[in-house]
Amino acid sequence: VVKHADGKKGIVYAIDIDHAQMIASYYKAMGIRAVALDSKTPAKTRQRMVEAFRKGDLDCMVNVNLFDEGFDCPDVEYIQMARPTLSLAKYLQMVGRGLRINRKQKDKVCMIIDNVGNYRKFGLPDRERNWSSMYAGLRAGKGTIPPSAKKTKGVVVSNNDMVFVAQYDKKKAELSSKQRYEYLQDVKPFEKSGRWGLRVGDDIILQPVYRKIHDFIGGFAIFEIAPNRLGILIKNCKVYYPADYREIKILSGNRALLTKSVINTEEVKLDTKWGY
Repeated sequence: VVKHADGKKGIVYAIDIDHAQMIASYYKAMGIRAVALDSKTPAKTRQRMVEAFRKGDLDCMVNVNLFDEGFDCPDVEYIQMARPTLSLAKYLQMVGRGLRINRKQKDKVCMIIDNVGNYRKFGLPDRERNWSSMYAGLRAGKGTIPPSAKKTKGVVVSNNDMVFVAQYDKKKAELSSKQRYEYLQDVKPFEKSGRWGLRVGDDIILQPVYRKIHDFIGGFAIFEIAPNRLGILIKNCKVYYPADYREIKILSGNRALLTKSVINTEEVKLDTKWGY
């Protein structure tokens, strides 16, 4: 977002509540005025945040299934899809939040940041589709992108990282709880282009998005999203403690010291059942 949509107003679609909160926290640490909204957000708070977004007091709303349809804010300048979908309708609804125009926007341009490769399934939003065949269930309606193409209509086709993620997602569905536990014993942090993620062998289970991920101690690892913004991850990539701390030490006996300020340090017990 900082690279391609710096200073722009956007809507981000997340997978679940934890994911949305993590994205919003990370963006705020990068200087983006972001907020996470979901079905559990009180209605008054949600309305207040939406109005702040409309007025330009917020740069970004990260949401979970709130703004797929029926939300009208024509000055949205980018849509970020951080969640996959198998539904063409949902894909077009998400993208459509950024394609609305008003009378003052005759030449509006909206950027689509597709981190999950939805366009690979469905093609670009303006792709011509055989709707009657799709409604009859005869075709998925996806567009075609030449395998050798590096760019098509401004779409940058990245490397095969998504293939590895897809392998892991498929593997998760196939493994039993015991097998998944054994599989995650081999989770390792890795660095790419100055960012850190998690992998098991060739399977990328967390894309490199963090400033740093330290080695696991037991089932827990310290991660950083910015200087003095540390949290704790568990081996299935979920955030155990959000990045709200300036210093964290993982101790023996499944304990940790969490420091928010020079006068605010607490010792906590780490629940090992969530370590994997």
